[in-house]
Amino acid sequence: MFLKRIADWLLPVKRSQREKEQERDFIQAVNRLETLSTTERGGMSIDAEELRDAIMASYYKRRRQDEAPNKVANATSKHTDTIQYISWRRLENGSSVQYTCLQSITTGEYAVACESLFSGGESLPTRPDIDASKQVAASLTSANLQWHKSIKDAMDAWDRDL
Repeated sequence: MFLKRIADWLLPVKRSQREKEQERDFIQAVNRLETLSTTERGGMSIDAEELRDAIMASYYKRRRQDEAPNKVANATSKHTDTIQYISWRRLENGSSVQYTCLQSITTGEYAVACESLFSGGESLPTRPDIDASKQVAASLTSANLQWHKSIKDAMDAWDRDL
């Protein structure tokens, strides 16, 4: 502790308080990663998906904090930043259902924004459907989405409501 004070006095850090806080936040975030492992020689490995998810969540959290003073909070604000997933389910009659699901970055919850039914003989889409993109955008602004803990729960709830 005493040596640290001397070092701080002799070699002052010329970074702003915000930069220091960001560095501290980064170190805490890295320490929370579950798949992070290190070797005795200082090597490190981590699951790329976990790292991507953590970076995206941190980015959107920081962005919301920076924008927060300029926005009025509403009931749907915790789900405004989402990741889109496409999920499929095969029906007993041979048809397929494509669900366009959203995952809230802040809560980790899932919701179905729209679905498309494909009959057994119909060819499946090779590129994203423009109408589905419009439906997703409309569902995000309408705030009528039902949020669930898993994609499966969201798809099951969507099917029950039909």
